[in-house]
Amino acid sequence: MVPKAPTSRTWFATTAKLALHPGVFHGAGLVGLNNGLGVAVGQCVSAENLQRMLQDCADPITGEVLGRVPSTKAVGGFDLTFSPSKSVSTAWALADRETREVIYGCHQLAIAEVLAYAEREVFHTRTGKQGCVEEDIVGVVAASFTHFDSRDGDPQLHDHVVVLNRAQAKSDGVWRTLDSRGLFASTVMLSEMHQGVLSDLLTGELGWDWAAHTRRSSTAPKWEVAGVPTRLMDEFSQRTTAIIDAKERLVAQFEVDHHRAPSQSPTTESRPSARNHLQAQAPRRFEGVDALSFESARRARGPRPFESIRCSLIDWHWLLQLLYLELCRNRSSPSNLPSTLPHE
Repeated sequence: MVPKAPTSRTWFATTAKLALHPGVFHGAGLVGLNNGLGVAVGQCVSAENLQRMLQDCADPITGEVLGRVPSTKAVGGFDLTFSPSKSVSTAWALADRETREVIYGCHQLAIAEVLAYAEREVFHTRTGKQGCVEEDIVGVVAASFTHFDSRDGDPQLHDHVVVLNRAQAKSDGVWRTLDSRGLFASTVMLSEMHQGVLSDLLTGELGWDWAAHTRRSSTAPKWEVAGVPTRLMDEFSQRTTAIIDAKERLVAQFEVDHHRAPSQSPTTESRPSARNHLQAQAPRRFEGVDALSFESARRARGPRPFESIRCSLIDWHWLLQLLYLELCRNRSSPSNLPSTLPHE
């Protein structure tokens, strides 16, 4: 996904105010910023920093344009999204604070490892006539922003990593644009790599096991945390449900109109635009991750999460204990179980 380069300072200020978690800098390319002094990995990203990157293709600290002055149509950066599987987000939302921090830490470590791999194998710049020479780079300049929920309000831990479209070539240290062709060809691979690395880290830290689930649109299995019920994941997947409902409706209408099945079904009709989403979020006061976790637990106690539960209202403390027992049954010791649960 290639974000546009907005020109309004208000857009950046609004985005910073709506951020649910402070953005931070990533990438080995940070060493070449700030007049050679560099920028620390993990340093917070301000709205002004982001504006300089995307609007001006400039050093986020000094404001100095990196390389050639960009045209008004230049691409300022690229958005890489790293999102754990739904079972991980479900377990994260219903976990105690300590366990949530472990899951979040593993998620961030997985992003750092994938980004380092991409700097070696995916990100390149080009030199020579018509860019005929592929050049290795020092590293990328990136800003990572953590979001905790989906546009529909479901728990969905994920990060948007905004990569500046400028990098220093190792050969001469000159700032040039990134080769976007290799990046676009590798986006799915990088996402899958994040899932794999995160799975290994969570197994190492929490002892979790993984179960294969079938996909709706692929024969390749999707690996989810063993013990997280499918019905509970479905409860927190309103976006997926909306897509399926929209697809079935559009396919049915197409078959009536054209007397044949469509080659593919669009899903954009059910997607709220990013601008509308920002406007909708503006008046909402985010109460923090604890509040999101509490709301997720409230929804989890509804009538649909478990096939075996027939009552319309259950004690949610019991439900969370059951979920934890399922998640932790393969752990090395009972001490890994949470000692307390949040109170309603």
